[in-house]
Amino acid sequence: MSSEIFDRLEGLMRSLNLSVEEGTYTRAEMKAYSAGIELAAQSFDELLKNLFVDTASAKGLAMFLSLIGEKPAASFEKSRSIITDVISAGTRLFAKSEYDSKIAALGRFTYSVSGNEIRLNFNSAFNRLIFEIIAELIRDYTPCSSVIDVVSTGHKFSAWDGLGMRWFELDGYELPFYIIDKL
Repeated sequence: MSSEIFDRLEGLMRSLNLSVEEGTYTRAEMKAYSAGIELAAQSFDELLKNLFVDTASAKGLAMFLSLIGEKPAASFEKSRSIITDVISAGTRLFAKSEYDSKIAALGRFTYSVSGNEIRLNFNSAFNRLIFEIIAELIRDYTPCSSVIDVVSTGHKFSAWDGLGMRWFELDGYELPFYIIDKL
């Protein structure tokens, strides 16, 4: 095995007067550590590359496209163009009155705002409709720069069990776990 990480580990072990000859436990551990570190470094490099549309790989472009509900195009450049166009055209700020109207139409919620946190309060029946409503509020009406917090009276496991909802169905609502946890 020859890699920069392994060579550095080998140098460190030699400076500590540990045996790094073939067949030693130290050498075997160094091989395992260097393989793990290399994998983590590769994953981190890919993550950094996929943070931006301009440098994203096929995997990163697929992520961006799924976030905006679009399908991959014939080329990476066309996919990048689609992402840029949709985000540029689709970004919209709601007036407070529009958000108030949506909350009033739902009739189950009140909300308060503190800084960039929107706190939704509800004390209604616990059912699938609640998941749909909260998911719609987050997906379609809540500014992306806001943090959503849900305040509820809390529900016991029997209420969750009574929904008869499997976890994959719950995943379909695309609600962050910290919100589901507070319901």
